This record gives sequence, C-alpha cells and structure tokens, in this order.
Amino acid sequence: MVARRWASLAGPALCALIVAAGAAATRDPKAMVLRLSDIPSGFFVQSQGYESLRAAAAGSPFTVAQYKAWGYLSYYEVDYELAGTGTKVLTGPLEIASSASVYKTAAGAAASFAASRAQCPKHGRLFSTNAPIGDGSFGCVYSTSKSGVPVVVYVLTWHRGPCKAGIVVDGLSTAVSATRAVGLARLEDTRIRA
Repeated sequence: MVARRWASLAGPALCALIVAAGAAATRDPKAMVLRLSDIPSGFFVQSQGYESLRAAAAGSPFTVAQYKAWGYLSYYEVDYELAGTGTKVLTGPLEIASSASVYKTAAGAAASFAASRAQCPKHGRLFSTNAPIGDGSFGCVYSTSKSGVPVVVYVLTWHRGPCKAGIVVDGLSTAVSATRAVGLARLEDTRIRA
C-alpha cells in the first residue's frame, strides 16, 4: 500500500473516537478516508484494506510496543493510481493514498503524530500547510523514482482528537504540489469532524 510505504511520515492516519457513557466505541476508519469521487478523474482503486497492529508495525519504523503505548485501535488505507499514461501523467498526480487510524485517546494520536514528524528530516524536508489542519499538521516532501522516472512525494500528516490522518500524493515535479496534498487533506479532515 502506498501510504504504508511512507508510514514513517504519514503513519497510520485518519481516525475518530466516540465516547458515550464512559465506554469508548470506535468509528470505522474506512468511512473517513477519501473516496474515488473525491479524487481527480482518471484514477482507479489500486488497493484498499484494514491493517492489524502487527502489520502496521511491520511496515513502519515503529514497533508493536510503540503502537500499543499510543493506544492504536484500527487502520484503513485506500490507494488510488492513475489509469494509463498520456497527458494526465504530465499534469497531475500518479498516485494518491488516503489512510485512517483510530487511537484510544487524543494523547495517543498526538504522540504517534510527533513520532511521525520526527521521521521527516530523515527522508526529506518539512513544508508548511499555511493554516493548521486539525490539532496539528505537517507536510514532508522528498524525491524518489518509480520505474526509473524521478517523482516528488508530498506527505501530509495531521491529528484531530484521538485521530491521526495522512495523505500521500506523488507525481512528476511539474505536475504535483503541496497545495494539492493540502487540499485533499482538508477534504479528508471534514470526515474526521463528521
């Protein structure tokens, strides 16, 4: 999954927790991620699914013990990929990933967020989201390659209450921007508040 590849930056993402009568019940993180209708035309669902605690730790620099300490409850991710080639490759993203995590507490989500933010300088550089998203947000941008083609990756991570969210957008440097990642994150954040 795309976002899991960037787990050290985006980590388990978007979440919501409902507390009623002193007992916590979690919302399904699948309901919080971006839908195909939120993504520019020409994309298809490349992969999607829930991830266990052990799988989350296996795909990131964080351990099972860290996830347990943060109160990790659940995770869902959907990855969208641009269909075919042509001019869309030159004018927009190649892949977009949206993921959601649920933690037991806001403090747990904030601790996971802080650990993810600390990973950015190891891979790229921080960028500003201008106005914060949720209770705190950061962006990380870095360069890599896909099939020998240089691409730029924008990772936007934020937390709101007991939730941590992430968007990953990648493509040619002339075709993707921090602005696009921030816009998708703001859209996803509306589902956290819902």
